Amino acid sequence: MKIQNFKDWLAESVHKESTELDDRDFKSLEKFADDYFEELGLDVVFTKHFKDQVNNSRNGAQVTYDELETLLLKTFNAAGHKIAKLPDDGEAVLKQLATWLNVPIKVVGEPDAEERDLVLKTIMRKKHFNTPNQEINI
Repeated sequence: MKIQNFKDWLAESVHKESTELDDRDFKSLEKFADDYFEELGLDVVFTKHFKDQVNNSRNGAQVTYDELETLLLKTFNAAGHKIAKLPDDGEAVLKQLATWLNVPIKVVGEPDAEERDLVLKTIMRKKHFNTPNQEINI
């Protein structure tokens, strides 16, 4: 069967779980991410807007807990040191090419601070996401 468009692909994808994420899920994800990023002096923070957009139907398929966990782990492994070197208020967009997830991020705090915030500002599932910010492919 030939997939006609993006929404058809999402319907056929392995990410069929439709359960929305709640505050307990985000706290668990934050702890998971903090355990990794702590060694880089980064504290992961999800904005309210990010949390709202995870459950937004415009993403097509629901963004799942497993997708976010994988995104955070791959981000740490592939680009953690690069992100840690961003200047105060440095911005970039994480692009997970396999699932078309795009996550604009911001690092807040002076580079020589003991701990800085890695803020995940929003999330969207979009194949052709354009941004003027630095892109970090995961």
